[in-house]
Amino acid sequence: MGGSLSGLPGSASVFTPPSISWPVLIYLRKNVKKRKYSEDFLQYGFTSIITAGIEKPQCVICCEVLSAESTKPNKLKRHFDSKHSSFAGKDTNYFRSKADGLKKARLDTGGKYHKQNVAAVEASYLVAPRMARAMKPHNFAEDLMLPAAKDIVRVMIGDKFLMKLSAISLSNDTVRRRIDDMSADIIDQVIQEIKSSPLPIFSIQLDESTDVANCSQLLVYMRYINDGDFKDEFLFCKPLEITTTACDVFDAVCSFLKEHKISWEKVCGVCTDGAPAMLGCRSGFQRLILNESPKVMGTHCMIHQQMLAMKTLPQELQEVMKSVISCVNFVKASTLNSQLFSQLCNELDAPNNALLFHPEARWLSREKNLKHVFELRDELKTTDFSTMPVTKFWIKCLQSYPVLSETVLRLLLPFPTTYLCETGFSSLLVIKSKYRSRLVVEDDLHCALAKTAPRISDLMRKKQSQPSH
Repeated sequence: MGGSLSGLPGSASVFTPPSISWPVLIYLRKNVKKRKYSEDFLQYGFTSIITAGIEKPQCVICCEVLSAESTKPNKLKRHFDSKHSSFAGKDTNYFRSKADGLKKARLDTGGKYHKQNVAAVEASYLVAPRMARAMKPHNFAEDLMLPAAKDIVRVMIGDKFLMKLSAISLSNDTVRRRIDDMSADIIDQVIQEIKSSPLPIFSIQLDESTDVANCSQLLVYMRYINDGDFKDEFLFCKPLEITTTACDVFDAVCSFLKEHKISWEKVCGVCTDGAPAMLGCRSGFQRLILNESPKVMGTHCMIHQQMLAMKTLPQELQEVMKSVISCVNFVKASTLNSQLFSQLCNELDAPNNALLFHPEARWLSREKNLKHVFELRDELKTTDFSTMPVTKFWIKCLQSYPVLSETVLRLLLPFPTTYLCETGFSSLLVIKSKYRSRLVVEDDLHCALAKTAPRISDLMRKKQSQPSH
């Protein structure tokens, strides 16, 4: 008898020596020692669950069910050390209480306990985006918000309601998972909105800067048509690991577009600063994009152009500007100077009592929509054009005049400045501070900067009704 196993279903991966007959092999397989769950496994955070008549280990922290073959101390310990090292200081009683709650939830999937857990999961999803928008650390909710909420409930309502708040998991890891889930949901919505747009084209603005950990970060925003108007949305933040050349920036953007199956032909405009890596005529980022899509309109940020123009001011005006900047920075150099200046302004009834630092670029407010209204003859009535923004007007005309409208919208969609990227970097520096220098900041930025709201109800349906999920 040969070693082929084609005649026995489900055993193609097992080699059979010629000397062992099939009856003997089947007997041996049936009599393999089955590993049983032991209470000692609680020290690694594992209880047991029976699925399809087979007892398997289940983690009481993440509720992951491992295979029956993993019912070994070394494999359970490996799972615990690699995924839940923050729980290393917990004793067995803690894991036993988690296991009891897990078993109770299995027995009461339609009752009061289940509903309370669902509410607890929803509460944690509602708290997490507020923390992200406030750019607070992930442990802020557990260390401050939840204890404060318990104090308020105890004083205003009563102690009997505190147990409901205790069911809400707002640990550092839980908040991080909530933010990760919502970030992925937001980007899924944005990609779907682009692909379902009446004119599926978009423009991008991007800039690169260095964070507190001396890591180069690439920020990208996009503008596309959604719900009858233009929508500006944060797209992604990716670290540039080694160099920050045009090829590195291009590869980061190209990788994102490929991941979400978006063609370069959908990009109609790119706005960058004036760095050679961005505007180089031979190998700059905009040149690389033009090689992929010749219809792309490249723009140089107006703010940076203004700064270049200011360098050519006459000598007299430059001296005045330097004097003004010196005075402002002297006042803002210390808290005492600012307070004395504010008091002086109040005594003199000045209209303002505060000054701002002079930045490298005087950031302009977002420009208003282009309103260039042509003189029309009496017989030509364009009421919509005169009563609605120019962007909405041409989007409305897409069905009636598709070629003309697309031509105009391709001119209107590109960003004139990299203002959004600059504000994004300000948020990045708040989130990734010197106390959180190892944080991967992209998901937090999505929740903090995105205009698109996460679909919390959809995210909850994908979760088990455990507060820690």
